[in-house]
Amino acid sequence: MKNIYYYLHGAILSAFASMAAYVTFQDASIYSPPDAIWRATVFSIAVYAFLALILYALTRDHETTSLVATILVLGLMYIWRTFLIVAFSAGLAWLALAFVVKNFKLSQLHVSIAVISVAISAYSGIQYINLATKAPWDSKTNLTAPVDLVPAAQPES
Repeated sequence: MKNIYYYLHGAILSAFASMAAYVTFQDASIYSPPDAIWRATVFSIAVYAFLALILYALTRDHETTSLVATILVLGLMYIWRTFLIVAFSAGLAWLALAFVVKNFKLSQLHVSIAVISVAISAYSGIQYINLATKAPWDSKTNLTAPVDLVPAAQPES
């Protein structure tokens, strides 16, 4: 059971990666309903599981495997500022735990990263729920923008 806990933060971050990307780029000219992200969510979880399996085959250590897989998921599936926020927060938590607890273990870093990942996922999930419930997605029959409404790449002279 302890080995499963090591992989919790990466699984949470990979499950909410598509939601985070969807709500981060709300103002983009992409018109897709909120329920269109579920295939991307399943794909994100599958990528995390695949990375974890490959890394475990290489390292044979659950702690190292889960930390490296989580960092890879953050680097591949999240925008750069989210990656920096998680890395900075985990570093601060690691330093704080090192000062408070003299006998520091790597499992305490897993706890801090799990708390950070739950916070980021909850924030993305709340934004996603707000977006999905407020927008009239069912009333739109055509969810793509017509080509004549897209701005020209080069101004006409």
